[in-house]
Amino acid sequence: MLRNCFLFVLVGVMTTALFVAQTTWSNLLWLYEMQMPITGKIIITTMISDLMGLNGGGVLPIPMVAIISAVLLIAFAVARILLIWIMINPVLLYSIGGAAGIWTFVFLMPFFFFDVDVMAGARTALGKLVLAFIGGIGGYLFGSNLTRSES
Repeated sequence: MLRNCFLFVLVGVMTTALFVAQTTWSNLLWLYEMQMPITGKIIITTMISDLMGLNGGGVLPIPMVAIISAVLLIAFAVARILLIWIMINPVLLYSIGGAAGIWTFVFLMPFFFFDVDVMAGARTALGKLVLAFIGGIGGYLFGSNLTRSES
């Protein structure tokens, strides 16, 4: 049980890091397309700044890792309940659950922020799809490393 809790925290942190990295890359790519000079130093400092800023550095009132972890907790709980009724590979179901949870989060976010996608990585359909894929990676990591007796 303790191993699974640690695994969940680790997956939450890793998924959040990928989520923030995708959003940062989305912003940097847009700046590059606008002919702004983007160097390796800018990429590294922006990544570090965004990881700190979105996780308690003052940009959001709630750290992004808490938000993503809450989304994944709901998604994984639903996946666990579905595993009772549906005979399916648990790794596949947790992957689908993670992807669906993150996609739902980025899809519903504008409804709570006056129709504004506050995460730059979620402003396009491709961005939402990539973020959902990142949630699927988190679900895959969680499902494939769970203690089997408590899948």
